[in-house]
Amino acid sequence: MNFKTYIKNWGKNFKNYRIDPQFITDDMLQHIGNCKICREPITLYTICQDKYLSQLFVQQLHWMTPKLYFNGTRNTFTKEIYDTLPSNYVMKKTHGHSGKGCLAITNNKIINTFRRPSLRYFKNWCGQQYIICEEYLLDKSTTNYPIDYKCYVFNGIIKYICIIQKDKKSASLYTIDLKRKYKYNRVKSNTVDIFPSPQSLERLKKYCSSLSIFKNLFVRVDFYIINNEVIFGEFTPNPNNGYLYSNKMLSLLDIEIKNMTN
Repeated sequence: MNFKTYIKNWGKNFKNYRIDPQFITDDMLQHIGNCKICREPITLYTICQDKYLSQLFVQQLHWMTPKLYFNGTRNTFTKEIYDTLPSNYVMKKTHGHSGKGCLAITNNKIINTFRRPSLRYFKNWCGQQYIICEEYLLDKSTTNYPIDYKCYVFNGIIKYICIIQKDKKSASLYTIDLKRKYKYNRVKSNTVDIFPSPQSLERLKKYCSSLSIFKNLFVRVDFYIINNEVIFGEFTPNPNNGYLYSNKMLSLLDIEIKNMTN
């Protein structure tokens, strides 16, 4: 099986991984019971489909997650809650991908649209889905957007890290030693000047090693590094839907899939 085939079938693959009851909390069960999209039994597919469940799950693995300000629906997102939100935060639908269903707010302005936030606008935007409002992660090295560290994890082992600097519209895929890089197709710049420290790199490896409980699994795990603290972003089982990769990069990912599944 090659990389593209594997990730396009991720749903079928992930439904085979039942979540051990020791990792299931009352908050997770309550959310699944109320959400119109989530269903039992709780599998890795359930977890990865829902951003709130993903955070609750990795907390059981002792990973750091952003501060959570709100979790609920448009009906429970009241003016009182809206007024308590800080000037910088991120609002996400719990089900979404590729940046869809995500608003970034800094200094009370939405920076990824041309509109100002308002209670009515947010409620209309949310529809009937569950949403979360969480900490906007920025440190001194960034301006509007945090740097993404997207780890390509095969059976708990990081093989590649994609570093994305949105302020520079730059993205590069590096080997784990950060010495060799590969340019994505149709990405204008692959200039990266901020790398994880050795301590942060070891923390990334340690976090991802816990995913070896799911045998023969590939998943991309997205992190942020804020003031040398590694903070979980989300799971991405189908990164870029198999696109943007050069033929050379795809051939290397194919080898990793083959080694993992044999």
